[in-house]
Amino acid sequence: MSGLQQQLSEFTKPSRPAFMPATGYWNRTIYGSEKRGWSIYVENKKIEISTDQKLLIEEYNSNFDEYMKQKAPIADKIKEIKRKIENECW
Repeated sequence: MSGLQQQLSEFTKPSRPAFMPATGYWNRTIYGSEKRGWSIYVENKKIEISTDQKLLIEEYNSNFDEYMKQKAPIADKIKEIKRKIENECW
């Protein structure tokens, strides 16, 4: 299992764009339109963003999706091994 954990740790989680808070709940949704302007909500606080910032967020979202897709099979194997170990202990 340590080999799997090593593989998992090799993945680098994408960082949020610099203009966004580094922490806080965000549902990864961009609200608005070209006409009205764009915004996101982090910890229920509205943050207005430019079209260029919107594009950076879309790139981040794409990178984050790819990160999750790559690490999911390894994380699932680790969970499966942990379940087997727990079942053997009972």
